Parts: sequence; structure tokens; C-alpha cells
Amino acid sequence: AALKEAGCTSLHVSFDVDFIDPSIAPGVGTRVRAGPTYRASHFVMALLADTGMLTSADVVELNPCLDRENATARLSVELVASLFGKRIL
Repeated sequence: AALKEAGCTSLHVSFDVDFIDPSIAPGVGTRVRAGPTYRASHFVMALLADTGMLTSADVVELNPCLDRENATARLSVELVASLFGKRIL
């Protein structure tokens, strides 16, 4: 609502993967303890999708060399799907 009141008609999201808790997203260069959980991360993406204004997104800071069994890569794909409207909850 605030975005629309400010006159925004489109939204670009730069999804910085290292904001997520490293216990579920280890494949990043800058790990930040106590980041959002799996559920909270999906909730944020769902809120952005619900604006109906998303036109583009990019995913940054994913480092496959530091990932464990592609956990961060898989989570990133799931979160991008939530960002574009897929519901997991």
C-alpha cells in the first residue's frame, strides 16, 4: 500500500542471498548470523509478490564454491519462485 501511495508502479528486487541465516544458506561469501529463517524468508518474498508490482529481480552473493550440497542454490530457486507468486505455506 505504501508503495502505491508513493506513486510506484513497478518494483525491482535485488535478492542478496547472504541476508538469510547461514544455517540454511551456507553458500555465501558474507555470512550473517541470526538472519531470517526459511519460513520468514518465504514470507518476505510472498509480501513482495503480493504487491503485484514486481517486474524484475536479480540474485546476488550466491557462491557455489562455498555451498554445501547445493542447499543455498536450491533455497534461492525456491525463494525466487515465492517472489513471483508460488506459495509454500
